[in-house]
Amino acid sequence: MAESYTHKDKRCVFRETFDSAESVARNGNVAANVTFDGRRGNFNGSNSGITTHLKPLGSTHSIRIIFCLYSTTTSNDTTLIGGKNTFCSLTWNVAWGNVYDYYNDNGTLLRLTPTVPLSLNREYEIVVTRSNTAVLWYVDGVLSKSGTLGDNGPFTMRYVGRDKSLNANYWLNGYVSLVEIYNKALSAAEIRNLYYGIPFHRPVMPTPIFDLTAERGFVEERTGKNLTITNVPVVRFGKTYAMKFDGITGKIDTGSQWIDTKAATFHMLIQSNRGIDNAQSQVGYLVTNNDFFIEHAYDKPSIGYLFYGGRGMTSYTFLNRTYAFYKKWVYVTGIIPDDSKRFSLVYLNGGLNINQSVVAYTGVGSLNVWVGGTGTSNLYKGFVHHMTVWSGILTSEQITQLYTYEKTLYGLQ
Repeated sequence: MAESYTHKDKRCVFRETFDSAESVARNGNVAANVTFDGRRGNFNGSNSGITTHLKPLGSTHSIRIIFCLYSTTTSNDTTLIGGKNTFCSLTWNVAWGNVYDYYNDNGTLLRLTPTVPLSLNREYEIVVTRSNTAVLWYVDGVLSKSGTLGDNGPFTMRYVGRDKSLNANYWLNGYVSLVEIYNKALSAAEIRNLYYGIPFHRPVMPTPIFDLTAERGFVEERTGKNLTITNVPVVRFGKTYAMKFDGITGKIDTGSQWIDTKAATFHMLIQSNRGIDNAQSQVGYLVTNNDFFIEHAYDKPSIGYLFYGGRGMTSYTFLNRTYAFYKKWVYVTGIIPDDSKRFSLVYLNGGLNINQSVVAYTGVGSLNVWVGGTGTSNLYKGFVHHMTVWSGILTSEQITQLYTYEKTLYGLQ
């Protein structure tokens, strides 16, 4: 949690951390059958809940809640926030297709199905923002779903973990570690800032020509490429996710040929799990169209290096054979300065690693660009959090700023 940021935000009209019964009582709330372990309130799913005495908020507000649900009933919503009437103001229903519900004080319902279904026994941070009738649901700092409420009625939070009716079907069985109410609709940047607990200082970058990421819990290409994904699951790393390539069948066809001979910058966050000897099986394409390629290879487990090559080249370009890539997250940024030189500048973790001229790359071919390899050979084994390509050259200052920002944002290195 971003303690210092939240405490300074005067738009936060309610904040409860549930660290003890004393803190709950001190804030004017009443706890019933809720146990506290110093960092959260544990709700038993049958007769526990928190009662508050908040005044109604208008039609513009934000609700932030960090929680984990252990189980749910078979046919009803699980109450996260209860309203002043018999309706649950904020609910999550697994049994009915894993949906989000938002009720205002008039009992008007907005039901949304999330892009990525939530799971039991996992902590989530949800922020719901409302601006008049427009409602946005964010999960773990990222927008998940949006919708429009049927009327402009107000919202009042009266309960946590239960509703007014005390209906046993709606009790929360799980824990809550934070609830905040804001009297404004937080922006996407502010929500992301709260989730990661850092100032939102993303460096200004040009629009990418390719932007592949697993950041939101699924494989996504944000520039409109038509992906064909073969055996590339998404796994969780801390507060973010990464694509897992198994080195056997996992690969992604980007659906088009977007590598050309213009100046470009390749940027990726990777972690390889291959590193035994220098056999062919220890080489994997990170990106290729069979004419142009970026390889990741090893000659022993703790030492890895990158190869860059392409049609017309007489040799590979070796990049730092002593850098430890194996089972370690590395931010790699490569610069193609012009049509006659390839990757003469390579940055590792934001710092210039090598400045080397490369033989001219004479063509791009006609094949689609792949990530993780093509066919059955040279398949990459490891993780890719994201891979972004810009047409043009990023400055050394931009690359350093991007590394600093992403390292703090994702918590990977």
